[in-house]
Amino acid sequence: MKKMFKHGFSALLTAALASGVGAVQHDAALAAVPAADNGNPIAVYLDGQPIEFDVPPTIVHDRTMVPFRRIAEAMGAEVIWTDMNKQITMYLNASYVILVVDEPVMTYGDYTADANGNVTLTTNNAYPLDAPPMIMYDRTLVPIRAVTIGLGTSVSWDGNARAVRITTDRQENQETLFTPEPAAPALFTPEPTAPPPEPSSDPDNGYAYRLSVIEFTNAERQRIGNAPLLMDEELMRIAQVRVEAIAQTGVFAHNIPGYGQPWDSLSAFGYQWSRCAENIAEGSATPSGAVNQWMRSSGHKENMLGTGDVSRNLTKIGVGYAKSASGVYWLQLFT
Repeated sequence: MKKMFKHGFSALLTAALASGVGAVQHDAALAAVPAADNGNPIAVYLDGQPIEFDVPPTIVHDRTMVPFRRIAEAMGAEVIWTDMNKQITMYLNASYVILVVDEPVMTYGDYTADANGNVTLTTNNAYPLDAPPMIMYDRTLVPIRAVTIGLGTSVSWDGNARAVRITTDRQENQETLFTPEPAAPALFTPEPTAPPPEPSSDPDNGYAYRLSVIEFTNAERQRIGNAPLLMDEELMRIAQVRVEAIAQTGVFAHNIPGYGQPWDSLSAFGYQWSRCAENIAEGSATPSGAVNQWMRSSGHKENMLGTGDVSRNLTKIGVGYAKSASGVYWLQLFT
């Protein structure tokens, strides 16, 4: 892979389109690979080819941990180590993964890079790890599920061979060891409907605009046969607090000063959740304009339509809307 990136992220998020998605998932379907025993080591294969490690996979708290850098580089990724905060960053195609030693959350998503190598994050997802990354013999080891989520691969466990088999999209027309679960059928058959009307103004401090965003979002879901999201008043309140903080500070990001990431806000307000996602947008004057911005971005579109690994389990929505001297801001919060 051509090494074109500066070692660090640009502080400025691109705002031409809606920027950023935050998501957290707890899903029993993503069960860990069975742990190995010390007397019978585990082999790792990438698209059918064995991967050789100078530090072998090991077991920590009943979880199989594998050297992340070796697997990422075998896939053609660029891997950067930042010693100051013990962080490992991976770039592959248009995706990135960030892991921090002893931190039980992995950050991943999509990015763009300009001609000078400045990186701008366009989506930002978080995934809780069942065991935090660790250092062993100068190598960063991570749970095997960090590979399947962060690198966008399929991972299966071959119990007879005691082997982890990683399959990427580049392995075409070859049989994998498992078949993904089929998508759940649509809960209803959509009937063609006219798009919801656009409010002529934003009375009640924008509450009508916020409801309109939900209507436009559910109209898009209906077109593909997905059930509508349910408005949650507590999510509406939290979303409004977060978007007002963005407007007041001018910091257009998911990590909002004073409120942190979306999952930080949910927990701080005492909201019970198991997975969440967030979309933010800047600049659109109307609800339909904001929804159209998100629909032009694959990550944000997945959150709204429920077509991603995290978003398909989200059923509730809250929306925030705020204006200030720095701009017009929109925020969707899903659980």
